[in-house]
Amino acid sequence: MAFRLGFSLPSNNDSTTKSIDDIRLFFQKCCHDDRKVVIPVLNIPADQFRLRTETTCFFRKLGINYENLVFTEQINLNTLHSGGKLVITLVDHNALTGSLEKFADCVTSIFDHHILHGEKSSK
Repeated sequence: MAFRLGFSLPSNNDSTTKSIDDIRLFFQKCCHDDRKVVIPVLNIPADQFRLRTETTCFFRKLGINYENLVFTEQINLNTLHSGGKLVITLVDHNALTGSLEKFADCVTSIFDHHILHGEKSSK
């Protein structure tokens, strides 16, 4: 079984909700494989997410328990990677950074409106 993770680096309410919804829609349309588990992952520490009061309030009003969200530190990426079971889709950013850079070979899709990492703007 492979684990396809949709990584999002949420900076505000719009990017958080859009990223989670984009991940959900993408996988509903293209990934009908019972051998894959799809998990939207927020690439921030869980304790920092709680400080984003605009987003947590919005989720609470919608009846979404943000305690059920998945954050990067809650998944053993090393084990999934070494077992060949890690597939990553980036949403709302275009490159893994810091300690996650070592998983760049697992990135198969990028959904982002920014310039791709390493490319120069045509402006």
